Amino acid sequence: MGIATWLLVAIVVYSLILVYLGRYAYLREKKAEAEDYFHAGRRGSILNVIIYSASQSGAITLVSELEASVLHGISVVWYGVGVLVMTLLIAGLVVTPLRRKRVITLSGYLGDHFGEPVRAFAGAIIGLFMPLFSIATVVATAQILRVIYGVPAWETVALCSLVLLGYVLFGGMLSISLTGLVNTFTMYLGITVMVGAAIYYNGFHRLFTTLPPTYYNPLEVGLPLILVWLGTWVVNALLAQTQLQMVLTSKDERTGRMGVYLSLIPLAFMTLMAPLAGLGLHLLFPRATDGFVATALLIKNRLPLWASVVVVLGIWCTSLIWAGSNQFSGAVSLGRDLGKALGFSRNHGQERLNTRISLGVVTVVLIVLGTLRPSNSAWWSVFAFAVRNGALVSLPLGALVWGAMNARAGYCSMIVGGVSAFIWYALNSFSTTGFYLGIHPMWIGLCLALVSPVVWMGGEALAGGRDRRQVHRQVRLVWKKRRPSQYLLSAALLILGGFIAGEAHSLLLHGLIGALAFVWAVLFFFLGALTIIKADPVTLER
Repeated sequence: MGIATWLLVAIVVYSLILVYLGRYAYLREKKAEAEDYFHAGRRGSILNVIIYSASQSGAITLVSELEASVLHGISVVWYGVGVLVMTLLIAGLVVTPLRRKRVITLSGYLGDHFGEPVRAFAGAIIGLFMPLFSIATVVATAQILRVIYGVPAWETVALCSLVLLGYVLFGGMLSISLTGLVNTFTMYLGITVMVGAAIYYNGFHRLFTTLPPTYYNPLEVGLPLILVWLGTWVVNALLAQTQLQMVLTSKDERTGRMGVYLSLIPLAFMTLMAPLAGLGLHLLFPRATDGFVATALLIKNRLPLWASVVVVLGIWCTSLIWAGSNQFSGAVSLGRDLGKALGFSRNHGQERLNTRISLGVVTVVLIVLGTLRPSNSAWWSVFAFAVRNGALVSLPLGALVWGAMNARAGYCSMIVGGVSAFIWYALNSFSTTGFYLGIHPMWIGLCLALVSPVVWMGGEALAGGRDRRQVHRQVRLVWKKRRPSQYLLSAALLILGGFIAGEAHSLLLHGLIGALAFVWAVLFFFLGALTIIKADPVTLER
C-alpha cells in the first residue's frame, strides 16, 4: 500500500477506537445519572484538568501558529502568549466563582443571574457560534487531506464533522474525559516529531540563520495584530465556555485551579514549538503560502511512514479535541440552556436528548460554514471571537463585579456589541486582513458592549429617582462621598480620553486607537459599577 492509503487507514482506525472508547466510557458508568453526561460526575482529578486545559488551548494554539508561522516566523508566538494569559486569568479569577455556583455552562450561569430570557439569548449565541470556532481546526485538517488525496474541501470538512458527531454523541463529557489523555498525547507527540523533522532536515543552526530577518523579528506581524490577539484571549477568559466547562468537572475548586495553573507548562511548550515547526516548513517548501499545505507536503514527500502517521494523527487530534469539545459545549447551551428557557427541558434525561439533537444541528452548521471559506481557517475563529465577545462580554463581567446591572442593560449590550462588530466587518467586505478605518471589529464591539450598559443603567438611575412606585427595580447614582477608586478612575478616564482625542490621527495610522479605546471602555465600565448601585428601599421610601 502507498503512504496515502496507510494514512487513511490510520485515521479511520484511530477514529473508530476513540468512538468505541467514548461509548465504553458511557456504558461503564452503570450508576451514572443523566446529568453526568454534561459534567462527568464532577470527579475530575488534577491530571484530568491539566489534560483538558493543555489539549483545548494547545489545539487552537497549534493550528493558528502553524498556519501563520510559515509567512510570519516567530512573531506568531504572541498568539500563544495570549492563550497563556487567558489560562492564568481563568485560574486566578474565574474558576472560583463559577465552581462555587456549580454551573455547567456560561449561558446557564448568566441565566441563573439575569433570568430566563438572558439564558435563552446567551444559549443561542454560544451554541450557534461554537461551530465557527470549530471550523479553524476542522478546515486545517481538511487542507492536509485535500493536498494528500486531492478531494474537494467540502468532502473533507463533512468527513471531519461526521466523525466529530460520532465521537461526542454517545458519552458526552464522559467520553471526552476518557479519550482526552490519548488525544493530548498524540497531538503533542505530533508537534514534537514536526519540530524534530525541521531540525533534522534543515539543521539547528540553519533554522535560525537562513531565513530573512523578518522571520526572527518578534514584532513582525505588527503591534496592532498582537494587541488583537492579546485582547481576544484576555476577554475570552470570561467567555471561554469550553475551557471553563472542562475545569468545572473537577472534584473541587482547588483541584480545578491547580490543574489550570499546571497546564501552563505543556501550553508554553506548544507555544514555542509551533513557530519552530513553521520555520522548518518554510525552509523545506518556500513556495507554500499556508502552514497546513506545507505540512501536507512534508507528510507526503519527506517523512518516513511512521513519522507521517504520527504527524497526521497529531493534526487530526486538534479537530477531535478543539472542535469536538466546542461542538459538544455549543450543543449543551442550545439543548440544555435554550431548551430550559423555552420550557423544553424539564429533567436531565430530556436535557440530554435535546443536547444530542442539538449536536446534529451544530454539525450541519459546521459543514455548511466550512465549505463557504475553506482557506484562512483561523479567520473563522477571529470573526466569531469578535462578534460573540462583543455580544456577551459585559454580562459575565457584570455578574461578577456589578450587582446593580440588570437584564435590560444586558440586552442592550448584547445587541449593540454584537451587531456593531458584525457591521464593522461588513463595511470592509469581511476581509481577512483589512478593516474599516484600520480598526479591528473586535475593538468596536467590545467598546460599545461595555459602554452601552453603563449608559442604560445611568438612564434608569436618573429616571428611577423620579418614580418611587417601583422601588425594588431602582438604582441610584452615588455622587457624594466618593471612594478614592472613583476619583482615580475618573482621572484616568479624562487623561486617556484626552490623549485618544488629541492623538487620534496618529493612533489611527499606527493601528492603536482600538486597543486604547478598549482600555478606556473597561475603565468606564468599572466606574459605572462603582457609581451606579442598587437603591436602598428604606432610603427611597423616606
